[in-house]
Amino acid sequence: MEFETASAKAQWMAKRALVAWVEDASHGWLCVNTSPIDGMPSALEFATHFSFVGEDQVFLEEDCDAPAFLKYHEIDLGASLLGTISLDEAGSEALRSMPRGEAELTL
Repeated sequence: MEFETASAKAQWMAKRALVAWVEDASHGWLCVNTSPIDGMPSALEFATHFSFVGEDQVFLEEDCDAPAFLKYHEIDLGASLLGTISLDEAGSEALRSMPRGEAELTL
């Protein structure tokens, strides 16, 4: 598939890869599919110790990691996001028990 601009390509990829905004009582994360077939494996490069990494998804922390990822790829979150998932206490504990990202924090 050919795209007129890099931004158009990023938006197309984002529509396939961005899963949802995930939030608990105190914080939020952008959930990105990282599978090599229909995801954006590059999201792992933005996952610092504030983010969580699953098998085929990364949960990019809302204040630093998610904005850096979205800006780098020129992704319009409003046009790409499927919805919001609010976690209960058990869901929050499960998310927060996942391995942390290992990328360097850049501000």
